[in-house]
Amino acid sequence: MLELSGYKVSSWTESEQALNAFCESPRNYDLVVTDQTMPKITGIELSKKLLKIREDIPIILLSGYSESANREQALNIGIRNFLMKPILVDEFNNAIRNIIDNP
Repeated sequence: MLELSGYKVSSWTESEQALNAFCESPRNYDLVVTDQTMPKITGIELSKKLLKIREDIPIILLSGYSESANREQALNIGIRNFLMKPILVDEFNNAIRNIIDNP
């Protein structure tokens, strides 16, 4: 979906892989989109680790379960946006555009 909108996307199926890639080249990324529910490291925990490495990295957290994470919790740790799934393509693109246009 993001590639069809013109973005260059790097993706991983495991949060530890994403963290390792980010650690190797943190300045290669303009934005991180993560899901809350992932194997081994939650989206909240991954976000905390990424923000320790690069405090200015914008992060969007997606969640399908309001009990596991919420907007207030996400914003308090420095995540720029929190979206509940399912999300519409336009909603997702608008969230990304807003972060990129308003650093």
